[in-house]
Amino acid sequence: MGSAASGRLELAVASIQRTPRWWAWVLVALALFALSRLGVAFTPFGGSVAAWWPAAGVAAWFVLVNPRQRRWAALVLVFVATGLANATGERDLVTSVGFGLANAIEAGVFAALLDHRATRRFRLRSVRHAWRFALAVLAASSLLGILVGLVVLADGREFLPAATQAAASHAAAILIIAPFAVLPPPTYLRIPRIEVIAQVAALTGILVFLAVGGAGLPLTFLPVGILAWGSFRFPNWGSYVETLLTGVAVLAMTVAGIGPFSEPGLDPRTQVLIVALFIFMAGLYNLFLSTASYELSAANRTSRDFAKLFTGGFIDSRVGLVIAERRGATWRALLANSAARGVLRSELRQDDVWVHGPIREHVENSLRTGHRATFETSDGGVMTIDASTVTGDDTRVAVQVFDITDSVRATQTLLDAERARATALAAKLDLERRQSDFVATASHELRTPIASIAGYLELIEESDELPAQSREWIEVVQRNTARLSYLIDDLLILARVQERADRHFLIAEVAVADLVDEVLTRYSPSARQRGLELSVGDCDGLVQGVPSELGHALASLVANAVKFTPRGGRVRVEASHDDSTLVAADGSALSAVRITVRDTGPGIAAADLPHVFDRFYRTKEAEEAHAPGTGLGLAVAQELAHANGGIAEVSSPNREGVIAALIVPVADEWIRPAP
Repeated sequence: MGSAASGRLELAVASIQRTPRWWAWVLVALALFALSRLGVAFTPFGGSVAAWWPAAGVAAWFVLVNPRQRRWAALVLVFVATGLANATGERDLVTSVGFGLANAIEAGVFAALLDHRATRRFRLRSVRHAWRFALAVLAASSLLGILVGLVVLADGREFLPAATQAAASHAAAILIIAPFAVLPPPTYLRIPRIEVIAQVAALTGILVFLAVGGAGLPLTFLPVGILAWGSFRFPNWGSYVETLLTGVAVLAMTVAGIGPFSEPGLDPRTQVLIVALFIFMAGLYNLFLSTASYELSAANRTSRDFAKLFTGGFIDSRVGLVIAERRGATWRALLANSAARGVLRSELRQDDVWVHGPIREHVENSLRTGHRATFETSDGGVMTIDASTVTGDDTRVAVQVFDITDSVRATQTLLDAERARATALAAKLDLERRQSDFVATASHELRTPIASIAGYLELIEESDELPAQSREWIEVVQRNTARLSYLIDDLLILARVQERADRHFLIAEVAVADLVDEVLTRYSPSARQRGLELSVGDCDGLVQGVPSELGHALASLVANAVKFTPRGGRVRVEASHDDSTLVAADGSALSAVRITVRDTGPGIAAADLPHVFDRFYRTKEAEEAHAPGTGLGLAVAQELAHANGGIAEVSSPNREGVIAALIVPVADEWIRPAP
C-alpha cells in the first residue's frame, strides 16, 4: 500500500480528526438526521427494531473530534438532530425527546469515560487503550439501552427486548465508526500491492459466497479471519474502513433477505441480535488486532531506532558498546557496535565468541572491583573500560569502551604547553627585572657624568674668549645634553614607579588648580618663545596621588602639546568631573577628575593613535620634522596615571589638533588598580 494514492487516503482519514469548522457542524447535523431516518431501513423484514444504528457511531465520533470545551455544543447538536429525526417520523414528541436525550447521554458518557484521568487526548496506541475503548462502548451502549427501555416502557411496550436490541445496535455502530476519531498517527507501512489485492479478493469472495452460496449460520464468521489478516497487516485506518464496509455488506444482505442471517425460521428479533453481534464481534476483533499491530509496530520502530543509535551514528563514533553473555569461561557478544568491534578485533571472533585477552581481562577486573579500568594498549593507545552486569540477569554484561587516547594526548600537550608558558613567564619576569635593574643602575651612573658635562659647558659658555662659531657648537651640545638628561629622568621615573613598595607613604591630596598652575608656570616661557597662546579653564576639585608623579604626568601632556603646536596656535588646560570612565575593582563607577590638554597642532594619524603610549614610539611626522624627543613622554604619563589609580587618554578628532587627558580619582575614592 505504499503508493501515492494510499498516502493521500491516510492524510484524508487523519484530517477528519482535526477540530471541525462551522460547515462541518452543518454537515454532521444533516448526516445525523439522515442516518437516524435511514436506520429504520436497516430493520430486517418483519421486525420493529433496526439491526444497526449508524447515527450513534457518527454522534460518538463527532463528540470525540471536538475539543473538551466544545463537546457540550456537540452533544446539543446530537440531541436536536436525532430528536428531530424521530419527531419527523411516526413517533410522538415525548418519545422523540427521550430518544434524542438518550443518544446525547450515550455519546457524552462514552467521551467522558475515555477522557477520565487522561492528561492528553485519547488515542488507540496500545492494547490497554483498546480495552478502555471497548469497555467505554459497552458502558455507554448499555446505558443507552436502559434509557431506551424506559422510554419504551412508558409507552406501554416491553422493556427488555427494546433495551437489548437498542444497546446491541448502538454498540455495533460505535465500535466500527467512533475509532476514526481516535486513530493514532499513520505508520505509512509499505504493503505489497499483490497482498492487498489478494486480501480484498478473498474477503469479497467470502461475502459473495455467503450471499449467494446458501451458506448456513456455522459459516457466518468466515469473513472475520480475513479481516484479521487486514487488521494485522494493513495500516489501522485501512482495517477500520474494511471492517465498516464488511459490516454494511452483511447488514445489506440481511435486510435484502439473503445470506446466512436470513435463514427461514429466524424471527426478526433474533436476526437483529445476530447481525448486531456479528458487526460488534468483527469491530471488536479488528479493534484489538489493529491496536496490537500498531503497538507492535511502534515497539519494532523503537527497537530499530535503538539499534541504530547503539550501532551507528554519534554514539558509535565515540563509545564502544558491548552486551556480552557469560556461560562459564565462554563469552559471546550478543550486540556490539562498530566502535567496539574495532577495539575488540583481536579478541572477537567471526562467530562473536569473545576469547580471553587483555581487554577481556580488564573487563573482568572492572566487574570485580566495580570501578573503571584504564590501561595502555599495545599500539600506544589509552582505553577506559566500564563493565557491569545487566540488572536481573547476572549472565549478561554491559561493557563500555572509551578510547581516551586523544584526550590523554591533548591533556599531556596542554600540560607541556603550560609548563613551557610558566618557564617563559619566569624568564620574562627575570628579564624584566634585569632590564629594570640595568635601567636604574645605568641611569644613576649616567646622571653624574651628564651633570658634569652640563656644568663645564656652562663655564665654557661664560668665557669671553669663546669664538662665535664655537659658541654655536656649545649650544648644540647643551641642547643634546639636556635631551639626554630628560631621557634619563624619564627612565628613572619608570624604574621608581615599578620598584618602590613604599609609594603609599607619598600619597596626598592634591588640588587640581595647584597642579595645573605648577605645570603651566614651567612651560609658559617655552610657549611664549614659540608664539603660542597658553590658557587655563576651570580647574576645581581635589585628587589623591603622589603629587610629583601627577605633576610629571600632566607635564608630559603639556610638553607634548607645546612641542607640536605650530607658532600662533593655542594650548588650553581645563578640568571637569568624570563619573563614567574609571571603574573600581567591584565593577562600580568611580568619581574622577578629567584634566584635559587641547592643542591646535597637526593632530595624530588614526594608524598612530593605538601606539602613542608605547615606549620610544615616535610618529612618522615627528621623525620627518626632526622634532626633539625620545618617545617616552606619553608612555611615562600613562605609567604614572596607572600608578595613581587613573588613566591617560589621547584622541585626535579628524586630525584637528590633539586632545590629551589625565583622569585621576577624586580624593575620597582613590583605589590603586592591580598591576
